[in-house]
Amino acid sequence: MSSMSFARIIPRVFGARCYSTVKPDIKLLKQIRQETEVSMSKAKEALIQTNNNYAEALAWLSKDAQISGAKKAQKVASREAAEGVLTTASVQVPVQNGYKTTMIELNCETDFVSKNDMFRGLASRIAATSLLMHETQRSAGRPIESISIDNLLQSPLMPHPEAESSEIGKTVQESIVETIGKIGENITLRRAAVVADGISASYLHGGDAQNGKIGGIAVLQPKKVSLAELDEKASAALSKAARQVARQVVGFSPKYLNPEDASETDRQTEGMSPEEFDETFVLNKQKYMLKPDLTIAQFVDQEAISNGLKDGAEVVDFIRWEVAK
Repeated sequence: MSSMSFARIIPRVFGARCYSTVKPDIKLLKQIRQETEVSMSKAKEALIQTNNNYAEALAWLSKDAQISGAKKAQKVASREAAEGVLTTASVQVPVQNGYKTTMIELNCETDFVSKNDMFRGLASRIAATSLLMHETQRSAGRPIESISIDNLLQSPLMPHPEAESSEIGKTVQESIVETIGKIGENITLRRAAVVADGISASYLHGGDAQNGKIGGIAVLQPKKVSLAELDEKASAALSKAARQVARQVVGFSPKYLNPEDASETDRQTEGMSPEEFDETFVLNKQKYMLKPDLTIAQFVDQEAISNGLKDGAEVVDFIRWEVAK
């Protein structure tokens, strides 16, 4: 055999030795596809690389997703993420006789991705994380507190309170990076807030029960009575009223809680009479959408009094967000 012929054979021999003889187990392949939603080729690769060890295959996929996600995140980081969702979560706090409520904004590049189940599932779990991991300050300031985004990104991603899953593993940041790798768009966590005190409720518009394009939170407090003193009837009534006020916040876009919160400059800019300005921009002075003969302050007071709180209740804080605004 000539040296030329031998040279042609060697690469073929060496190349043949590089192919794996492991065949992916069909049952494991189906299981891993159902659990992870990865592509067929990636599921096969994971099983081949781990000799059909299911646990090791999942670990391999997780590591691979982080690597590919990090590469993709670096490529898309400069692209504008001007779409997305607002997501809320709440959990009952027995000592307060109310619900602790949170809202987060997660952004992506397109409206199409904002409706993606994987993206919305991530937003839902981030909202739960902000609810369960953030320690409220309970200072003398506003009942609604901003949450540090840096701290939230480093927190372990929690399951949503209403979800059946209890899986806790990656951080919020790692989960965002992994999702970027799967979806292919830039994803950013813009802001998050949580209610530190009071009876609160949220309302979302432009989506479903947990996600929307416009969101509001309202916080109520009984007058001259602590939250711990409320009975079940009064607590439920205030929670329901808070939900209605949150709907008002979303629908009527108030800018201020009380008249004194607006400066003279703010009032002069709008060029309205004091009464018209208050009715338009001050939440407690707005006409309640379902009973226009009442202001929001009067509606909340009446609901409290009719449910056993003789001194009434009041709206003490609110926020209203719109995606990318």
